[in-house]
Amino acid sequence: MSLKDKIILPNIISICLSSFLGGFVRGYLSWFLPLHVMKTGGAAVLAQIFSAIAIASFILSIPFAYISDIVGRKPLIILASVLSASGVLLIFLSPYSLPFLLAGVLIYSIAPIPSSGASSAILPESILDKRILGRIISLFPIIPLVAMSLGSNCARLSDRSPRDIHPASHNIRAFLDQNSDTLDPERNP
Repeated sequence: MSLKDKIILPNIISICLSSFLGGFVRGYLSWFLPLHVMKTGGAAVLAQIFSAIAIASFILSIPFAYISDIVGRKPLIILASVLSASGVLLIFLSPYSLPFLLAGVLIYSIAPIPSSGASSAILPESILDKRILGRIISLFPIIPLVAMSLGSNCARLSDRSPRDIHPASHNIRAFLDQNSDTLDPERNP
């Protein structure tokens, strides 16, 4: 039995890639966001926005777990990606505008909530051979942690704004375009 018969490869690749990229951005922004919100709005605004994020996360987590059973896993994973990208875009576009910055931080911070239950459920559903399920599930949480560490180190080593990530995104896109044949399971049996 080949690996292709044991797992649904596109699901696994997309979950791992989105987990890695999301973790990298989260690690980078974990340095930048508190400092930028503190500089732009002060300590009270920083405390209020992170309190609002904690409350929103608590309130929204259970309904999105039920919604993932109703509408499916993939739409919520896509929704989370769109929300995260929208939040980061607002953060990038609002260097000195406090309302846009706070909206971006709030949207970006609650973006993982719709997909948290969905991605946890789609991973075991994508592994057809249950003998390797435990190994994959035990290794999966390492991906975003390693990416967060890399992103955090990139932020720590540079004193630049996250807009400087933009040239790096072109390099990532060029790499993915160049290697699309090897990453596509239908072209590479």
